[in-house]
Amino acid sequence: VRQMIRLRLNNEERMARLRFPKLLVHSVEDRTVPITLGRRLERRAAPPCRLLTIRGGHALACHEGGERYRRGLVEWLETLAADGPA
Repeated sequence: VRQMIRLRLNNEERMARLRFPKLLVHSVEDRTVPITLGRRLERRAAPPCRLLTIRGGHALACHEGGERYRRGLVEWLETLAADGPA
C-alpha cells in the first residue's frame, strides 16, 4: 500500500489523451472521492466520454446504484454498438 500511495497519477492529463469511448461512473454520495473530481475528469476527457452519476458509498456505489447503474451501462454499451461497424 505504501508504494501505491507514492504514485503520482495525472488522471486529467491521461484522460485528455485517451481517444476511445469512455464511461465514467461516479457516485454523488462518494465521500472518499468527491463527485467534483469525476466532473473534472469528464471535462478534461477527450471525446467521446460520458459521466454516469449514481448513488451509494465509495466502495459499494455500483451495487447500491442499482437500476440506474445497470440502465446507464446498457445504454452506453448500446451507443457503442450503434456507432460501430455494421
